[in-house]
Amino acid sequence: MFLSFTQAVSGIAADARQLVKRAAEECSGYKQNFSEAIPPKALAERLAGYLHAYTCYWYLRPFGASILVAGYNVETNQHELWMAEPSGDVAQYRGAAAGKGTRSAKTEIEKGRFMDKTCREALPEIARVLHTVHDTSRDKPFALEMYWLCKESSWLAAAVPGELLSEAEEAGGAAAASKPAGAASAVEQDEDGDIAI
Repeated sequence: MFLSFTQAVSGIAADARQLVKRAAEECSGYKQNFSEAIPPKALAERLAGYLHAYTCYWYLRPFGASILVAGYNVETNQHELWMAEPSGDVAQYRGAAAGKGTRSAKTEIEKGRFMDKTCREALPEIARVLHTVHDTSRDKPFALEMYWLCKESSWLAAAVPGELLSEAEEAGGAAAASKPAGAASAVEQDEDGDIAI
């Protein structure tokens, strides 16, 4: 995979590994054929086509994973975020969530107005969203890992430096802990584990 891309997957781990492997194959194949890095949109569309093919034939099991692809498009000099769903749907987003707690995470993302913030400014807010959506009584503990693709990282996918990550996690955890007690009662969970508001 090229350093100008990063990806996140949600769903069945074996399917997620297969999607990551396919993304790497698509990147290297495009580079070999066209002598340049694949644009994020093309990668997302190729992955969506791959996901969709598994829904068309009776002898293939549909994928149980979604993939988010973030990348820097050198043609437009813009960063892009794309998500491919197991159905084969693909869309570009400013902020996206997949997996358990998607609905409430999307609501928090919309409230956060991340498009008006730099990556550094958004880190504590993103940590807050993740801590807010996580229900300690029902969910397993999680380790927060963050990667960024921004001017600060020279438009290369890189792990957020440790001191920034720990500051963001501390601020996000404190902000999530200070949410009103009535906010938790408005959240309910449906049969497959999604949280409905």
